[in-house]
Amino acid sequence: MKSSSISRIFTIIALILGLIGLIMVFRVAGQDQTVLEGDPELQDSVVAPIVMYGMWLVIIGGILGVFSSIFGLVVNPKGLKNALIGIIAIVAIVGIAYGISSGADYEMYNTATTTDPIDERTSRLVSTGLNTFYIIGFLSILSVIYSAIARIFK
Repeated sequence: MKSSSISRIFTIIALILGLIGLIMVFRVAGQDQTVLEGDPELQDSVVAPIVMYGMWLVIIGGILGVFSSIFGLVVNPKGLKNALIGIIAIVAIVGIAYGISSGADYEMYNTATTTDPIDERTSRLVSTGLNTFYIIGFLSILSVIYSAIARIFK
């Protein structure tokens, strides 16, 4: 099968999945919001399916992404070295982010109205995620600046 026909098939599948999601969104938007907020049975019949649909799309998309990457590495084994370098870089960034996270501020989130108290471990993991985001964002900005400067001197 040619690449263009496979691309068309995937485009048609994506359009069908998008239309299904759009129909579900219109079902939610068509409901009276005050009635929807006060009626758990209506929420289960209208909102729950769109949440489950979204969860399944994310799961299927993740699985397809992993298999696509593995297939790409099987077809092009030279790319394995670059993939390993990328994985090691991500692990190093997360390790650095975890190392600079403390989680010591967890007590400020525990108030009298908190039903699920935050412990130091949870606070440290959240801090690790934020620090990872900041580090990757900073590196992205640096790479854009480097690319612009390198283009000037080329």
